[in-house]
Amino acid sequence: MPTVTQIVNQLSKAEIRQNYITIRSFKRTHYNNQDVISEIQSIKPNTVGIVVDYLTRYKLTHDIKQAFEIPLLVDNDFFGAVSELTSKITTFNKQAIDIAIDLVKYDTYYRTGIDPSETPSHPKLSTEEYNTIAYLINRSANFIKACVTDNTLKTDVTFEGAYNEFVTNGDADYMTKDVLIDLKVSKYPPSEAYAMQLLIYYVMGLNSINSVDFYKLKYLAIFNPELNTAYTLSVNEISNETIHKVEMLLGYEDPQTSLNL
Repeated sequence: MPTVTQIVNQLSKAEIRQNYITIRSFKRTHYNNQDVISEIQSIKPNTVGIVVDYLTRYKLTHDIKQAFEIPLLVDNDFFGAVSELTSKITTFNKQAIDIAIDLVKYDTYYRTGIDPSETPSHPKLSTEEYNTIAYLINRSANFIKACVTDNTLKTDVTFEGAYNEFVTNGDADYMTKDVLIDLKVSKYPPSEAYAMQLLIYYVMGLNSINSVDFYKLKYLAIFNPELNTAYTLSVNEISNETIHKVEMLLGYEDPQTSLNL
């Protein structure tokens, strides 16, 4: 059951550059401020990324169910444990960060089937680590809000009508009227694989039942709050040939988008 991530992982960096897209095509914009970012050692980088995503959604929407949609999908499997945890989040503070970290194990269970009881409790974070996570969330929320031009903001962007036997799962992080956004929390700049992943999301959107919204997009964007840097690409710079190649990769037998762009 191939996901977007699995499809991308099967492609080499050279293959992505030669046939699809390169991260060098994206415009790099760095934002300066006085935040002091400390290295987080108490929890894994992947957990940091998920927590920042959860709480960025919460900060933007003030909607617990929307922010923690994935963990809540398995709530019944654990007798309401997820609902009990999320109900304790009433504001954006250290407790909210601790709860979000605890909820990651339910996200992992949903995606991989790993029993949450096998995940050890996380150690208490230092003040510097709490502050760093808060800075990452604020940076992410500020960037995404800056992309909103008409109060349109979608979180957990899915592509109904575009899933098939070649790509069964995949969802982008955020979408405004003009920008499709993926959030990547890392001490490294985005890779060719990240650029390819976002391109696939865009092409899936063009082939989805909501294609009209994707035709209106102006930019693809990757935002890395740890580097406080955005990487943006105008969709006008993506050739019809590239769109068509991605459609073939995803098994769309009668693609229409590359003929109409």
